[in-house]
Amino acid sequence: ANSDGSGYLYEEGDKIVAFEKEGPGVIWRVWSALPEPGHIRIFIDYQQEPVVNILFRDFFERFNHDILPMNFPELVPTLSRGRNRFIPIPFNQHCKVVFDSGWGRYYHFTYITFSTNTILPKFDGTFDRNACIALAEADRYLSQRGWQFVKKKDSMTENFNLNLSSGETIQVCEIKEARAIHWLKVVPHLDRAAEQDALREIILSVRWDGQIEPSVWSPLGDFFAIVPGINHFRSLPVGMTDGG
Repeated sequence: ANSDGSGYLYEEGDKIVAFEKEGPGVIWRVWSALPEPGHIRIFIDYQQEPVVNILFRDFFERFNHDILPMNFPELVPTLSRGRNRFIPIPFNQHCKVVFDSGWGRYYHFTYITFSTNTILPKFDGTFDRNACIALAEADRYLSQRGWQFVKKKDSMTENFNLNLSSGETIQVCEIKEARAIHWLKVVPHLDRAAEQDALREIILSVRWDGQIEPSVWSPLGDFFAIVPGINHFRSLPVGMTDGG
């Protein structure tokens, strides 16, 4: 009944503890549907003072204490009105996140923990020049997802134009040497109604190493994760744009 906004681990006076975990680990995503001016405080490795102590609303807007706004649109996107921050917060021994009164409503902390012998960078609340460059490169890379394909060394590209009739099966290509397919793009030359039907009715199958039954057998739309109908979206592994 939409009461999940009141969930937390335990209270510390007038504050709540929203996340606490033994390390080593990293918080790699923070989300909130309604961040407000109450503070978020992040304590790393049992330190008495928080490495992050900022308005929860500004947590999604400020980077390294700079003025608003944060300049990582792909790493800190607003999606369906929810605020997201995909900037990693590492910890080696322990991490605790505390919310002050008035912080807002609804949160996620998505994290990974590692084996005890893992040593992660020490986080003091700011990012050095190398980390900033790495984050900027990641942000640019994500901005091109679904639009730009970066060829790998020694990669080969084959292009095909096919006319497929009803009930017909066509072998698109045959790769004989040891290879890996790491990119597949299909551009239907159809009007929207026919394209929507084709995504359901055209079957893609792939066999390798002498198989009788295909390891891939899927309607075209299902293979590209766009059913039902035509749904444009961009992600690193799969998507659909105006270009295919």
